[in-house]
Amino acid sequence: MASGAILRHDELPPDTILVRIDGRTVTEQLAIDHAAMMSQAIDDLRAQYPRRGDPSGLLADTFTVL
Repeated sequence: MASGAILRHDELPPDTILVRIDGRTVTEQLAIDHAAMMSQAIDDLRAQYPRRGDPSGLLADTFTVL
């Protein structure tokens, strides 16, 4: 992945286009190799979480674990 940013959903710009992910697979057709880049980004993000509780600060002060 060339670069990336991790944001909470309430920090996204209003014109952000969201893409559905199923596991680590992008379920929509994307240009060129963007689906592969998204899969790599998903793997990278998920690899960070077992090592550190919330390394990207995505959780609010109060949250529910189901």
